[in-house]
Amino acid sequence: MAPALPSYNSRYIETTCFTRDDLKVGDMVGYECKFEWCKDQLILHQIIEIQDDGYLMKGIHNTKVDGIVGFENIISKVVLIIL
Repeated sequence: MAPALPSYNSRYIETTCFTRDDLKVGDMVGYECKFEWCKDQLILHQIIEIQDDGYLMKGIHNTKVDGIVGFENIISKVVLIIL
């Protein structure tokens, strides 16, 4: 998630206690990937759009979106970044 979380010194605090209403565009969340390219990996990316069937995710420097992630696959939300 560089540049928001530089890989050489990343420290952040996540919560696992949140509801659908707590998730907003721009939030960084950890989700269990169900896409073929990242099957069963934990991915930390940003919500770029909220749709009826889930959340459109993308890494900050990625050129392509991940796809739609259901709420049931989101396991954490970044609440604080320590630089």
